[in-house]
Amino acid sequence: MESASFKTTLLNLFNSFINTGCIPKPLKCARIVPLPKIPKPLHPNDMRPIAIQCAILKLFEKCIISQLNSYLKRMNVLSNSQFGFRERHSTHHALLGITEFIRESYENNEVCIILALDFRKAFDKIDKKVLINKLKWYNIDTTLLESLLEERTQYVMLDDECSDTMTTILGVPQGSSISNLLFSLMINDLPLVFKSVKTIMFADDSTLMIKCNINDVDNMISKLNDDLKALNDWLELNCLELNTDKTEYMICGKPQLVDNLEINISIGNEELRRVKYLKILGLYIDYKLDWDEHYNRTHQKAMYTLSKLFNIRRILSFDQRKYLVISTVLPIINYCSVVWFSGSKSHQLRINKLYKKVARFVLNKSKYDEVSNDMTRILRWLNCKHKYKYECLKLCNSISNNVCPPIFSHVLNRGNFNDITTRNQTYRVPMYFNKTAYGKESFYYQANLLWLNIPDNVKVGTPKMVKQKLQKYCIENQINELPVAQSNICNLSILSCIDHVCGLSNIYI
Repeated sequence: MESASFKTTLLNLFNSFINTGCIPKPLKCARIVPLPKIPKPLHPNDMRPIAIQCAILKLFEKCIISQLNSYLKRMNVLSNSQFGFRERHSTHHALLGITEFIRESYENNEVCIILALDFRKAFDKIDKKVLINKLKWYNIDTTLLESLLEERTQYVMLDDECSDTMTTILGVPQGSSISNLLFSLMINDLPLVFKSVKTIMFADDSTLMIKCNINDVDNMISKLNDDLKALNDWLELNCLELNTDKTEYMICGKPQLVDNLEINISIGNEELRRVKYLKILGLYIDYKLDWDEHYNRTHQKAMYTLSKLFNIRRILSFDQRKYLVISTVLPIINYCSVVWFSGSKSHQLRINKLYKKVARFVLNKSKYDEVSNDMTRILRWLNCKHKYKYECLKLCNSISNNVCPPIFSHVLNRGNFNDITTRNQTYRVPMYFNKTAYGKESFYYQANLLWLNIPDNVKVGTPKMVKQKLQKYCIENQINELPVAQSNICNLSILSCIDHVCGLSNIYI
């Protein structure tokens, strides 16, 4: 890959594709490897097909994506509702958009409905002719893309046995670099169909949201059903299908408003199921926003992953344990922390307990050993409270530098604040509408509160420099909140010595 001759060969090959507008058929053949979804699969639906595409073609697709993204950004083609596979867009941006919508309804004493759409075999069901026509409507040259999508073939390989090669007619190629972008363009006009609902999309994960005053629920349901009828018509025109068994909705609001609320929502002739929580982009959002379901699943997954590392603890050094945990366990806990780490002190306490369990493994501590000091001073990990602050401030930094999705551009209430003086300090509070506990837990409120009260020198510098300053600032604040340091705080040299001489002692998590 590093040799000049190989790069020249690739360059000439890719230029020939562009000049001829044709991609050789052998490069468009995929190997399908089925992997079991369950321990003992009995039916083809129990297997997950993994498509392995030609590496050279995937490199060429990366070149197309680069050119296509440049055009889409310059012409502002993609909807602001689409957060998937776009520069400066992420899952936590999409999820914040959903949870802030819910918190706002709580703050205003409203009822809101969150409906999670599930497209049936989304990537496999795309009609290539419809997709090409949409690309042409966006003034995209489709010559290469038509060649890329046409004459796709695949074969199945299982236990060194291969099936016959067959041609695929529908769908964008699975495992392809460009498929996600093509699907985003396919459903890019979906938000235009709706008159009343707000849309948040991340590739094929689409969420519809609508809210109203409790006295206007019937009118809201009527508007929602009208929009769902329009959605059904749009699906037929675009040759797509909704999986009504997995399309669910959740009613959010204060318990006294929604617990006895009877609502029927249907798409076509299928009535949708009401649930108490929705799994959206890997986050379990419940109608109370108390995060019980997500915490329980996160705890189970993190502890299961840690138990696998626990079996090999005796052969691992301190550094090895630390890096293994950072790469496998902490990402499970920290996923979208800016969304779900906010909340009551009891909620943050249970997340801190989870952090401490992981820290005890890394630090070679037993079950009841206190690790708060070591977690901060040695591991340099932020606890729940300061991790949430750090993630909020990072996003504030992106907003202030205009490198975030447009829906957050109005978040920072620049210059509008009140100075509050107490016996010990003076601090600034944003002049925001939030008055209830629900509103004050929102990102919009917390972001302004935190950004207004950090030192000005922390905000100065390039985005990368500010990010480093913010991390240092949050760590220092966490250290200041610790009790007086104990004399027996362990250090790295002691840990290394223990690991080298004695191996790891028994640890109970």
